Amino acid sequence: MKNQEVIKKFYSVKVFREQGIFSLHKPVLLLYALSQCWHGKERLLNFREIDKEFKEIFLNFSLNGEYKNSYYPFGKLENDGIWEVTDSAILKRTSVGHLSKSELLEKNIHGGFTTEIYNSILNNQSLIKEIINYLLSTYFDKNLHQDILHFLEIENNNENPRNQKMALIGNQTFALSKWWASKTIDIVKVNRNTFSKENRRELRKELIAGDNVVSGIQGWMLAAQLIEKIKSGEYELTNFARAVYDNDSKFEKSSTWWAVHLSICFSDRKEPYASFFLNLDTLSKDWLEWNRLKEKIEVEDRLGKIF
Repeated sequence: MKNQEVIKKFYSVKVFREQGIFSLHKPVLLLYALSQCWHGKERLLNFREIDKEFKEIFLNFSLNGEYKNSYYPFGKLENDGIWEVTDSAILKRTSVGHLSKSELLEKNIHGGFTTEIYNSILNNQSLIKEIINYLLSTYFDKNLHQDILHFLEIENNNENPRNQKMALIGNQTFALSKWWASKTIDIVKVNRNTFSKENRRELRKELIAGDNVVSGIQGWMLAAQLIEKIKSGEYELTNFARAVYDNDSKFEKSSTWWAVHLSICFSDRKEPYASFFLNLDTLSKDWLEWNRLKEKIEVEDRLGKIF
């Protein structure tokens, strides 16, 4: 199936609307199912797991609607021609076509995109991202978009670093405190999965922060190169973080914050951060990327030894 045909299918999904307000049940299920395709998961998903994630998404983002009704879209999406449910023909349904939640759980029913849709979007992250962006912009508050993407662990790993957002964008609504920085390092040292969806609630308690703030802290720690992503949901401390922590475990020294600031400047996501300084000061024309600076020092060191 061609990309435009797939997109048209998703654009045609019927979403219930009352008094100008959309029901978010179908959009939430679609976002979750698309995120599973993004991560290369199996086509058919266990309803029990869907029910659990459905609740997490609704509660984490305080969405309008009843999170217990995960079985509504699970059955109704079949009518949109993009979804299928195992043993659908023999399952009980109400007069309006809803499946029985207890039966779905009892019989361990699975559901997911049709084979045609699944094969078209699997390993096609640009297409998945386009559909996800459509769902977010159509049905969700724009202030939630980035946080939902973080929750689903959706990011564009193939994007050219020079085209990425400035490292600080998305985190600028609050400052990273010394306690948050130090505490996050303490936590990641003993649990590399601390930012995973499964540990998110416990992390909020540890950091005494809401979900949006936790996402921001995660963004700051990544931008400052204090943590690095190993794989989906798994992060570890960088050598830089360990060195900073050994020198100033409570992040109380001014030198520590200068180091963090410079680390952001030299990160892979420095643009347009570095360009900002170039535009401010024409004397900054000698700005060098970290790798080039390192090479230059090594070359000059070798020349010095020769002469």
